[in-house]
Amino acid sequence: MAHQSSTGLRNAMVVAMQAALANGRIDIYSGPPPASADDAPTGTLLLRVSKAGDGSPLAMGTTPSGGLLKKPVGDIWRGTVLASGTAGYYRYVVTTDTGAPSLTECRMQ
Repeated sequence: MAHQSSTGLRNAMVVAMQAALANGRIDIYSGPPPASADDAPTGTLLLRVSKAGDGSPLAMGTTPSGGLLKKPVGDIWRGTVLASGTAGYYRYVVTTDTGAPSLTECRMQ
């Protein structure tokens, strides 16, 4: 039996995810990812993506549509190169995340 979700449910889930990931950034690391996003990152931090590349937190649009959440149209996300290497994986974290192993931090990788 295939699982299907209504647009209303997807929109509600996206709103919850938006709140959990507010004030975030994207970190790009070399090498393979850790087994879980609960673990500390592995590899070398190569690139940090923030609003305008100035360290300001990333924002998400305020209204989901069709179960999708998009960045604000006027925002420009830019990366700051921190080291050279080959990208292996990304991790989206909130700006207060220290990178330590955690079962409570909100992360995606």
